[in-house]
Amino acid sequence: MFKSIIILLCWTRLCSVLTADIHYVVPANPAAQHPYTNMVSAATNIQNAVNAADANDTVLVSSGIYSLTTQVTINKGILLTTEDGAGKTVITAQNSGRCVYLAHENAILDGFTVTGGNANNGGGIYINANGTIRNCIVTSNSADWGGGIYCNSNGVINRCVISHNTASTQGGGVNFFIGGEMSDCFVAHNTANTLFGGGVVLREGGTVNNCTIVSNSAAIRGGGIFSATSGTVNNSIVWANNSDFNPEWYASPVGLLFFSSCTTPEPPGSNNVTGNPLFFDPANNDYRLTEGSSCIDIGSVGNPAALDLLDTPRPLDGDANGSVVADAGAYEFIHPDADTDNDSMPDAWELIYSIDPLTNNASDDDDDDNRSNLDEYIADTNPTNAMDYLQIDIGSNTNTHGTIVVCWRSSNNRLYTLRHNTNLLLINLWTNITGLSSTNGTGNIMSFTNTLATHPEFYRIKASLKP
Repeated sequence: MFKSIIILLCWTRLCSVLTADIHYVVPANPAAQHPYTNMVSAATNIQNAVNAADANDTVLVSSGIYSLTTQVTINKGILLTTEDGAGKTVITAQNSGRCVYLAHENAILDGFTVTGGNANNGGGIYINANGTIRNCIVTSNSADWGGGIYCNSNGVINRCVISHNTASTQGGGVNFFIGGEMSDCFVAHNTANTLFGGGVVLREGGTVNNCTIVSNSAAIRGGGIFSATSGTVNNSIVWANNSDFNPEWYASPVGLLFFSSCTTPEPPGSNNVTGNPLFFDPANNDYRLTEGSSCIDIGSVGNPAALDLLDTPRPLDGDANGSVVADAGAYEFIHPDADTDNDSMPDAWELIYSIDPLTNNASDDDDDDNRSNLDEYIADTNPTNAMDYLQIDIGSNTNTHGTIVVCWRSSNNRLYTLRHNTNLLLINLWTNITGLSSTNGTGNIMSFTNTLATHPEFYRIKASLKP
């Protein structure tokens, strides 16, 4: 008998693994040394660190103010980002030139305040080849075209605040020349001094998604948006802008289409509304929506980003009707009674404690205190603090024989019922204490004193929601 032997030959190709480096930048460092790959040798000049980086590397900038003498130029596929975000990390050209120039399709600028820039095009930032700007504040820059940002071809702008920029001609906030996309941005208080597009110019195409474009101004037309040939606006708000003609939007010829957006007059497109957005406090620059806004639950185009500009999860059930649709604009409305994930805990309460309102987590115990999140919601206690839960303390009055005092910490948003029993084996003997059945909490310590106590004495407290 012959026996067959099967031999498996495995060919292994050895590949080198490329690792990306991090190059560090700090405001001051007398020991700065190329290639700046640790904090000890960190650069103090952003451009030096960018020059030292290779494709796919990261340049990580510590908080501080970085005053430029020449623009920061990114002509390779790297990430230029910050440790602490735009609120603490500032690039300024001190009104003597442009701040940042992106010249590579994989170049990313993330988490800076960009201010004090001045140039012919793109005073704050110029995107020349599909680069990306995200999580930035672009403010108080100026240019002929694109005071804040100029996108020459197909740039991407995500989750940015673009405000108080000025163009002498057009595109006070942003000027898209060919294509490009802007999503989840707040564009406000920008100006085009002599021509068009105080907020945004879509010259040849371009798309705006989930943006709030308000309180911009242009001299002639399109205080909010001006389109020279074509463009698309999805799930956005264009409101309270100003110009001599067509203050909100203008398209010449009519090639600008709006979908699931809020503006006036009614634009070409579909599913748009013209009712007042009912902003929370525009006088103090708070453009969140309030209950009853026409912009709630209308953003039905495409798939909005998972977080709005304030990191609120979206979409939420903004009108508490059981239908979950994103809102128009950069900010998702949080309805006080809505429960998007149907876990019996309102979205607003979950968000206070950083609990995901889109996932049913009622049975979770985030602080490991043996009380579920739902139990803590009903008791109005903190589900992230193991020391905060509903409990009662029973003490005796040493001065009076037979007297005990029952205490518990209450919330003025809940009702409390105190019950009493003398035999735990007889569950039907639990009875409500007179005067303490569905009683309003005070927000302080509540108590009951029993001057006729016998032994044993058992008590339990129940918290419930107010109707």
